Amino acid sequence: MPGAEQGWDEAYRLARATSDPYALIEVGRAYLAIGESVYDPPMAAARARRIFLSALFLGRGLRNVHAVACAAEALAALGDQDLAARGFRIAVTLAQRGRDAGAVGRVTAQRDRVLGPPEEEPAALRPAAETVQPR
Repeated sequence: MPGAEQGWDEAYRLARATSDPYALIEVGRAYLAIGESVYDPPMAAARARRIFLSALFLGRGLRNVHAVACAAEALAALGDQDLAARGFRIAVTLAQRGRDAGAVGRVTAQRDRVLGPPEEEPAALRPAAETVQPR
């Protein structure tokens, strides 16, 4: 499957060059499919995980709540529930900082659909609610 691998390499380079977290997520999914055929599944999953993490961090840097949540969902599909939960917490925090109650609700619903309702988290792991101090 050398042609598929070359196509994936080109898609990965383009996704990195465009700085589009959604493109990285799609490239990670494609790599997972190609990698499971060409390589062994654990190696493909490890590479896809790195790509999904790159998409998550890129989305966070762009303050793109939806992209971060999509990257978290992709990590969950790999079975990495811990990283997915962290990704969803980042997405919720971004939504809270943007004061977008709709986005908070959408991310929370997506998280609950993907990971199930959260158990009580230690306070240190919960996103901090931003408070506005009166002047």
